[in-house]
Amino acid sequence: MNYLSLNIRGLGEEGKAGWVKDIIREHKINFMGLQETQFGSLIGVNWQSFWGNNNFHLEHVDAHGRSGGLVSLWDPSIFTKSGVLKGRHYLLVSGFIKGLSSEFHLMNVYAPHKTREKRVLWEDIKSIMDSKQGFWMLFGDFNSVRYEEDRKNSVFDPSDAQVFNDFIYSKGLMEFTMKGRKFTYCKGKGVKAKLRKIDRFLVSHNFVDAWSDACLVALPRFLSDHSPLVLAIDPLDFGPKPFRVFNSWGEKAGFDEAIKNAIDSFCFSGPADLYLANKLIHVKKALKVWVADVKLKKKKIGRISWWNSIVLMKQWSKESYQRKKYGRLKSVKLPLWRWIPRNLRTYGSFLELDGHPLVMTTPLSFMGLLRARK
Repeated sequence: MNYLSLNIRGLGEEGKAGWVKDIIREHKINFMGLQETQFGSLIGVNWQSFWGNNNFHLEHVDAHGRSGGLVSLWDPSIFTKSGVLKGRHYLLVSGFIKGLSSEFHLMNVYAPHKTREKRVLWEDIKSIMDSKQGFWMLFGDFNSVRYEEDRKNSVFDPSDAQVFNDFIYSKGLMEFTMKGRKFTYCKGKGVKAKLRKIDRFLVSHNFVDAWSDACLVALPRFLSDHSPLVLAIDPLDFGPKPFRVFNSWGEKAGFDEAIKNAIDSFCFSGPADLYLANKLIHVKKALKVWVADVKLKKKKIGRISWWNSIVLMKQWSKESYQRKKYGRLKSVKLPLWRWIPRNLRTYGSFLELDGHPLVMTTPLSFMGLLRARK
């Protein structure tokens, strides 16, 4: 099941329905949450033009004047609603995904701007989460950044970030690494544009355990100053995975030791999600060093084996090397394999020069020997 979150900044602008519909079709969205509909009533809205067909169910929270407004839509053949809970700044839809027995709680959020009001909202959400078991997902516009690097060309409010992070840590919520772009909101143009990462997907630990390969991507802004966010549980091609290990590495000597040494040498103090992310980065860097070292050793061994072969061939063909003119080269006869060393037989077919084994038949090795014997 794939999810879309978008602060649409009003439903009425021409072209927005087509824009949303294209995203849903391209990314195979099964559940969508929109923030800031700015509609006090949804009567008369053609939701089929947003969803692409009439196979959807819908829940909404009306806007207060031109402020706020939430809508959640989903495919009923994939997700079956079991309950709904609404507040001015959140819309919770609980239900079951086809084929899974655990209940899912999908909360669409549009947070207020004032820290005092956000603090009240976070406490309300914590109480709701404490009352329901299952998988949790909070998504939408939280109007808060977590860290100073989550904004540009604007003033960082550490107290607001602290309140937001305390809420996240207290409920054990986690985030997937966001691809596509660093910021989700843009106000203004050029180098002075105000950029912030305020749109997010926050999920429970058991969600990450069940779908660790989920992919979160921020799409380009178009008819809103917010980027659409897509969380794909069935990942499309959003580029290479951030951490890749080949099974063949586990068969090589030193692999386990390289990982153990990396874990033992890791030191970091901070939030659990950042601790895990930085630990994986540290192990990844250590594995890169280990792989490079293995390749270098393999290359050196190959060179040593090759030059050892050259030395042996020189010894066998000593009389032939002293001649100024050489006879015709022809393929070595089968009986000669009996006395060619076993470690050289893997290099390919040998050639014969006046009864002496000379070199492999590959052009590179043959020219190498010619240069070596001059």
